[in-house]
Amino acid sequence: MAIDSVVEAKPSMVQNGGISNSKIKRLGVVTVQNKLPVQGTLTQVKRHVIWVIGGPGSNKSLLASNPKHPWVHLNLGAELRNVGHNKKVTFSADQLTSIRSSLNKGELVSNEVVLHLLTPFLNRHTHLVIDGFPRNPDQIKLFEEETGIKPPCILVDCSEVELGRSLGQRGKERGDNDASAVKNRLTTYRVITLPTLKMLDDHQRLHIVDGDSDPSTVVAEFTQTISEVMNALENGGKTTGLRKPSTDTIRAMYQEVEDEQL
Repeated sequence: MAIDSVVEAKPSMVQNGGISNSKIKRLGVVTVQNKLPVQGTLTQVKRHVIWVIGGPGSNKSLLASNPKHPWVHLNLGAELRNVGHNKKVTFSADQLTSIRSSLNKGELVSNEVVLHLLTPFLNRHTHLVIDGFPRNPDQIKLFEEETGIKPPCILVDCSEVELGRSLGQRGKERGDNDASAVKNRLTTYRVITLPTLKMLDDHQRLHIVDGDSDPSTVVAEFTQTISEVMNALENGGKTTGLRKPSTDTIRAMYQEVEDEQL
């Protein structure tokens, strides 16, 4: 899906949910030992947040960065990859090494690191689109505890065939796009993130965009969906009435993951 030819990007564990500890260990989900402090009291400011998620290769960041909407866009993956150059959030040398190692292997970094990275953006902005979050159930729990809000989430729903094709077109400009890292990223998405999305879907917080359509259709559907969700949040309404029924594809993926866990 050559979304980048349609949308111009702006510059810019784990609760296992029924997954065996051995499987999580094989995925290499790492944690940073010292818990990072939260900067500021995030529950005292009214803010609007939308999460955007999708499998690796779904082009969620390009879609979320569409300059037609006025909200601030946070590409969490890019922030993690550039973490050593971020002057507003500091990490120790050991933490930086751990983060970079995890990313290059296609593994998740710790929830504490992710929340620590998000906090300055949450302190500075009241209208925020965060892509690449949440990845696991604990991230949802921690975010909601720290902010007092339960954001809606937009899923760019792509088949694994489409994700693999899109990743293959990217080449190896990024360290996490080699064959081993891509395999880990796809496995992590299936085993950890999909059950997380099912939780949001069950609570009617997940808005699904068909990422397997042609690029112009994906852009149009995503733009319409995020605009409707933004308008509902800003006008004090609920977003559940905007939801489309879960697609057969995503329900089949939910079921497949559940069957694997039995």
